[in-house]
Amino acid sequence: MKTIRKQKETARGIPESLMTIIALVAIPLAAVIVYLPAFNGGWIWDDGASVFRNPLVTDRQDGLYRTWFTTDNHDYWPMTTTAFWIQYQIFKNQGKPAGEEPSARNFHIVNVLLHALAAVLIFLVLKRLAIPGAILAGLVFAVHPINAVSVVWVSEMKNLLSMIFIALTLLCYLRFERLGHWRWYGMALAAFTLALASKTSVVMLPFGLLGLAWWRRGRIGRRDIILSGGFFLLSAVMAGMTVLVQNRHMGVLTKPLDGIYRLAGAGWVMWFYIYKTLLPVKMSMIYPHWKETIESLGWISFLPTAALAGIFAVLFLKRRTRWARPVLFAFGYFVLAVFPVLGFFNMSFMMHSLVADHFQYLPIIGVISLVCAACWMLAQNRKPQTRAIMGTVAAGVLVLLGMQTFRRANVLKDELSLWRNT
Repeated sequence: MKTIRKQKETARGIPESLMTIIALVAIPLAAVIVYLPAFNGGWIWDDGASVFRNPLVTDRQDGLYRTWFTTDNHDYWPMTTTAFWIQYQIFKNQGKPAGEEPSARNFHIVNVLLHALAAVLIFLVLKRLAIPGAILAGLVFAVHPINAVSVVWVSEMKNLLSMIFIALTLLCYLRFERLGHWRWYGMALAAFTLALASKTSVVMLPFGLLGLAWWRRGRIGRRDIILSGGFFLLSAVMAGMTVLVQNRHMGVLTKPLDGIYRLAGAGWVMWFYIYKTLLPVKMSMIYPHWKETIESLGWISFLPTAALAGIFAVLFLKRRTRWARPVLFAFGYFVLAVFPVLGFFNMSFMMHSLVADHFQYLPIIGVISLVCAACWMLAQNRKPQTRAIMGTVAAGVLVLLGMQTFRRANVLKDELSLWRNT
């Protein structure tokens, strides 16, 4: 049996162990290469308010205490603020004379390395879940241009940290399920706490754990519900804290859609994110606002939401089929991950636009992993020549994505180029 298994592994080209080694080298290397322009980047938009002009970051004495145990900050993301505090204390005198704003170079380097780590961890999670094409998904995530804002905009380190800790949460939780050792469950809870403390938009993970149980075992048992309880409790606490802090800074312009039109806007937002994931062109820091368009169309503006609901209904009815179940799980993950930024909750950024590239950092992996898995499975049963052609096409797509990200990183590296482009 071992001989047969080994033959099956090598018959497809590369043994699994070697594939893992290649992934662990290629994914972070690709991430660093496409973001080389960021290493010479500066500060943009609200980096000053978040980092070098933030009293909680610059205060060496009690900045960390106020970060974790007060609501003095403009938002309650204590893990992210702590990361800024550590970097500021190390880098504040490097590259600039004392008294001037610090150089952004080292902050950019840290962000790029964090993104590379996030891409590797995503590969490991997908591999642990036995999702086909995990290495391809990891590479696509590493070089996808939609992620450029999250990587090059220093303030968006919260996206990178939250993704890293969510991936660690899933790895620990999956190991707990496999081995049954409670220390892994405790480590999963600890990692999820840090993810929430990095950015609260990960609050939907407990629902994702229940969806994961259904996808892997075909049902959600009592044990699954009990185990998710600790994660739900953490989500509730951190969500409440975030609402408490954010409500102090909300103005009248942070409520772009009213009433039932928020449901219509949610459909527009989700289709926009799917489209941008599959065709990442004409990206912008601020996209046109759809408020007037959505409200002027009346009932027609609800068609995108109705179409998504119809797709979900078909997938649910066909959930016992081989193809619908994984698609439903990936679609469910995407909806859960994007739900906090669909417009149902007031967010200050939505005075500018209902959508943003940096809102997609967590949800995008749902679309990427589904497409990569489908392409990978499609290639497996083809002739060697056909697989070689498909591999070449995949490599070409990765190169095109990387080139687009390289250009986007150049746009985002300073204020002048950013706002000219926008």
